[in-house]
Amino acid sequence: MLFHTLEFILLFGITLLARLILPKNFERIILLIASYTFYAWWSVKFLSLLVFSTLIDYFAAKLIFRNLKNKNLAKLFLIISLIINLGILFIFKYFIWVTKLGGFNLGFNLVLPLGISFYTFQSISYTIDVYRKKILPENSLLSYALYVSFFPQLVAGPIERSDTLLPQINRGPKLINSFIVSGLSIFIWGFVKKVIFGDHFGNFVNEIYSIHNSASSLDLLLASYAFAFQIYCDFSGYTDMARGVARLLGYEMHKNFDSPYFAQNIREFWQKWHMTLSTWFRDYLYIPLGGNRSGTPKEIFNIILTMLIAGLWHGANLTFLVWGALHGLYISIFHLKNKFLGKDFLNSQNIFAKFIKIFLTFNLVTVGWIFFRSDSLKQAFDILHSIVFKSDWTTLQWETSFTLMIIFVCLIFLRRYFNVVRIITANNFLNWIFIWVGLFSSIIFGALQKTDFIYFQF
Repeated sequence: MLFHTLEFILLFGITLLARLILPKNFERIILLIASYTFYAWWSVKFLSLLVFSTLIDYFAAKLIFRNLKNKNLAKLFLIISLIINLGILFIFKYFIWVTKLGGFNLGFNLVLPLGISFYTFQSISYTIDVYRKKILPENSLLSYALYVSFFPQLVAGPIERSDTLLPQINRGPKLINSFIVSGLSIFIWGFVKKVIFGDHFGNFVNEIYSIHNSASSLDLLLASYAFAFQIYCDFSGYTDMARGVARLLGYEMHKNFDSPYFAQNIREFWQKWHMTLSTWFRDYLYIPLGGNRSGTPKEIFNIILTMLIAGLWHGANLTFLVWGALHGLYISIFHLKNKFLGKDFLNSQNIFAKFIKIFLTFNLVTVGWIFFRSDSLKQAFDILHSIVFKSDWTTLQWETSFTLMIIFVCLIFLRRYFNVVRIITANNFLNWIFIWVGLFSSIIFGALQKTDFIYFQF
């Protein structure tokens, strides 16, 4: 079920109506039913997998907490929970891929359950935090089930931590007027990003990448830039829509993007892109591996391994592995530069220097996106080779996408440097103008074909 469909509008309307009619102590039950309905709309059979994962980690956390004085026993229950969760993830996401890499063809494929990578990581963080004594186990199975399956962020994040979302679930929603207007505003901005910009960029990318062997250097370059904007508009658009829906319901979720394409270095990019996943890998993988505490060689190893696993998290394909390795290399070089040349080296803050650093970082990220978007390593290397060496600057039909890119860059520039969002959200009248203009613009200029969000496949 997509946010921008009639089915979702009906589900959301029924959910709001039920909350008005039924007593307040039915809040969690209503939202859990809505969440399971939202997920079951895609596949009823895989709803049982979500419920199974919820039950495993709910009771595992109880057993871990009960045996914290016996460290080995507590660790055993944590390991069992991790094996079950990661085992399910491996079977559905990587098993067929691994067997094919090993030269075996089992003659069948497995359907990837929607959002499994997101809710699995969210559930894992809960049991680990209980083991680390950062949180107490949740007493209410109903609250915990809603934490895992809360429908605004169920299938594509943000990946919420239990210490931020569970207290809101147990406390109940904040139903205030400012949440209604700001929630609608955030939702419409995400809607605009998805249907006006993201889907148009996607159509251009699909057209050019499908004929990459005969496309010109300029078309491939523009298509690669278009994909950089497409994945940002698509994914941050989903996050905005999810945050908007949650706020309309009275709940706050984490901001997941913070103008990442204005980052001045690759480390800053990852502090601004998919922030809940970045911090997840930092807290539950990079730091436990040793982080930067064991010398430079081990630090570089930890960075590259973390980014390789982050790449594989996105999918069972060598292209994702190379994408992760490439970012691991970028980050490692940045760390080595800071360590041996100093943080002040090439760190001028004049406007021209900032522009050069932003331009360089964006292009490094775009090279990675070519691997991320390509169906195979061969296609990715063919596209890179054509862009660099083909020197064919004829074009097909780039005008619309190029114009949209310029418009979108201007919009995010205004958002980043002129506090347009703060000005609008501080004034209800401006908020409502933006909401209606954004809604009508999306209807008039949006892509006619509704497409799934890119991160649904992960």
